[in-house]
Amino acid sequence: MATRLRELKILYPFFVLRDWIMEKTGLFKLKKAIKTKLTNKEKEIEQIESNLATAPNAKVRDICSKHLEKTEAERDEILRQLEERDKSILNLKGYVNFGLSLKDNLLELWRLENLY
Repeated sequence: MATRLRELKILYPFFVLRDWIMEKTGLFKLKKAIKTKLTNKEKEIEQIESNLATAPNAKVRDICSKHLEKTEAERDEILRQLEERDKSILNLKGYVNFGLSLKDNLLELWRLENLY
């Protein structure tokens, strides 16, 4: 427990840096947009399933099931994008490398914060 707490204290500045970089690069907005798309797809899937359950004939059920498959595939793609984004955000080694790569663009970051 004490070791874990010590690790968190050491990593805290990196988490602060990560959040700052995510805010400045728009990653928070991108993740929120992906989650919004996912929510909309899930609502669409619920609607299609409802239509499928109440379909009056076989032709409508067939159309609904095809559309359901397509929409579920789109939802799976959105989930993949979200997982990929989470992996890139939570990957501390990659994140530190990303932060270090920003040193080449330090003037641009200062400009964004109006520090010069």
